[in-house]
Amino acid sequence: PFYENGGPTGDIGKNVTMLCSAGWDWIPPVRDRNMGIWQPVYLRTTGAVTIGHPKLVTELPNLPDTSVAKLSLSLTLSNQSDRKQKGQLTVTIKPENFSGVPVQFSQEFEVGASGATQVDLNATKIKQLLIRQPHLWWPNGYGKANLYRIRL
Repeated sequence: PFYENGGPTGDIGKNVTMLCSAGWDWIPPVRDRNMGIWQPVYLRTTGAVTIGHPKLVTELPNLPDTSVAKLSLSLTLSNQSDRKQKGQLTVTIKPENFSGVPVQFSQEFEVGASGATQVDLNATKIKQLLIRQPHLWWPNGYGKANLYRIRL
């Protein structure tokens, strides 16, 4: 779970040390006073190929009409081994906080030994990246903050 800046109990905001360390000039500075891990931390392992620098861009080509969204996904596949690797990249995009139809597709890739491959996918190449009637994220007061989750 994600906690607001006060932490799960709100205690971090009640601590005088925390309150007095963000720019006040009347308290002597103590190095690393409020440093450290205070949010959940997760460690994950991976195989020989890692995914780096994922970037998902949404384009609404017919503005002000928002009935179509074109998605573009770019990322880097890096091979950490000394042998060529073949594999499948599976992309799943599904609604997180509203009901809708998930999107999924797979692409075969090959990455040379100790090398990297730039992957650029878009709605022209992959039909699933053309979203009809997308549920958009609207600012506060303008509509719902609809969220999609992508899994690579």
